[in-house]
Amino acid sequence: MRSVRLVIGCELQRLLLLPQGAAWGLATRYLSTGKTQSTSSSPHVIEGMSTTDLQSQEDLAHTNQQQGRFAESEVLLRMLLSERLRTLDNHHPDVLRAKNNLAASLNAQRKDLAYAESLQLEVIAADRERLGPEHPDTLVSLNNLANIYLHQGQFEKAMETQRDALTISERVNGDTHENTLTLKENLANTLIHQGQASARGIGS
Repeated sequence: MRSVRLVIGCELQRLLLLPQGAAWGLATRYLSTGKTQSTSSSPHVIEGMSTTDLQSQEDLAHTNQQQGRFAESEVLLRMLLSERLRTLDNHHPDVLRAKNNLAASLNAQRKDLAYAESLQLEVIAADRERLGPEHPDTLVSLNNLANIYLHQGQFEKAMETQRDALTISERVNGDTHENTLTLKENLANTLIHQGQASARGIGS
């Protein structure tokens, strides 16, 4: 499942990660995505690195992320994404997970947010194509993008993205589903944070 709870200003904003993998482990609550999809266990080798080597590298990146060592995590994830892209299709689940995790690591550092945004947009486009616009993973990807917009100070874009995700969740899951309630709280936190930022004369 994709999950993390991240501090934005004085507010807690729930950011959801890992399109097909395990949670980073930083969250206490998250959108429910059902069963996760594991990476391939086939023994093929990618540019001298076996699937086991790549999975170990990904696991180490997760550990660094959990321990707040985002810079170390970023280095590993950049290498991992490069290796994945050598032989795998751009829409392969392993590639999408690598993109999503790298975007999350950059977002956590408030670093290279334009690149993080572009990675997240690629994941969203692939999710919509592979899974459909109403799939839980697609909603999670939208929520991740909204969080990046928040860190860029693009509050209007963040709210628009969150409202899109919330509208879909209300239609598909109903008003009382935990995903819907989480998205409602995220939007409420964004509205509060925007008000605080506007009062200080920052943001859009």
